Amino acid sequence: MLAAYISRVTDDSHGFKANMCAIFIVENLFRIFLYLVSGILTPGVLWQAALLFPAMLAGLAAGIRSSSLLNERVVRKLVLVMLVVSGISLAGGEILDWVP
Repeated sequence: MLAAYISRVTDDSHGFKANMCAIFIVENLFRIFLYLVSGILTPGVLWQAALLFPAMLAGLAAGIRSSSLLNERVVRKLVLVMLVVSGISLAGGEILDWVP
């Protein structure tokens, strides 16, 4: 929902990206703190994250390169649709967990 709002109030892709980066930095710092306090982040999890780091960098590089090739409006709409679909999927999974 926040990404949809940010996409409506920003004029170009650079402003959208900057706002989303700022939001994700704040959110992830808060989550890391909570995960450390609650014991979710274990040495095994950190090791797995380190192993997946090269794949993350490859995806980041592919996204940066493809951003100059794709139409900005189409990408914006695609991202919004994917966010809505992922939200519905998460909500649907939670609802199904409640059904006996």
